[in-house]
Amino acid sequence: SDVADIEAPPSQPGRWEKNEPPPKPAEPLHKVGICVVPPTSAWPAIQAVRREHDRHFERWPPHINLVYPLLLTDQGLRELPGNLKELLREVPPFEVEMSSFRFFRHPLSCMLWAHPQKGAYELCRLQAIIAAAYPPENTSGALGAVAGFGVEGEYGAEWEDGSYEGAGGSGTPAGQYIPHLCLGQWKDEREMRKRKEEFADSWAPLEWQVAAVHLVSS
Repeated sequence: SDVADIEAPPSQPGRWEKNEPPPKPAEPLHKVGICVVPPTSAWPAIQAVRREHDRHFERWPPHINLVYPLLLTDQGLRELPGNLKELLREVPPFEVEMSSFRFFRHPLSCMLWAHPQKGAYELCRLQAIIAAAYPPENTSGALGAVAGFGVEGEYGAEWEDGSYEGAGGSGTPAGQYIPHLCLGQWKDEREMRKRKEEFADSWAPLEWQVAAVHLVSS
């Protein structure tokens, strides 16, 4: 017998079918960091080293990272400055001094960084407050300052000179926050140590008052 092609009628929703709209596309997320940025008066000495050795020189300003990355929606990004200002409302400004260097040893490179000889205690407490409200995701930006903050209480760590030396900072628990300002990366540790001594000979201590946190987004 002959078989004819017959167009099936449009499907009609039954009891087990629903006319649902197509899913909305995922809202784009902004990758955001919260950090401390030294005043521009302190930049020349930092940038002189970073310009030659830091692969992120063009993307990021000199900074001490506090929390990174945060993945925020448009609304979350709009609300972040106000939320931080309220969160840090009672935290007083504090002094930071960077007069020495430390390094992290990674599998394929070493990272040299300026050590906050003064203010490490306050930076750790500041980071703990922010990270409790905005924990970073385990996955070149514009700057915006959020002024006015302060902290009372005790830190849970003691900072000893040299305790950051080596992979992740020898003598520091894994995952513990270590305040640092990146100066550059080297593949050869011996070369990095040589340059570290050269920088130390000409480095004038950098001092400033931390009275704001900054936002960097990419």
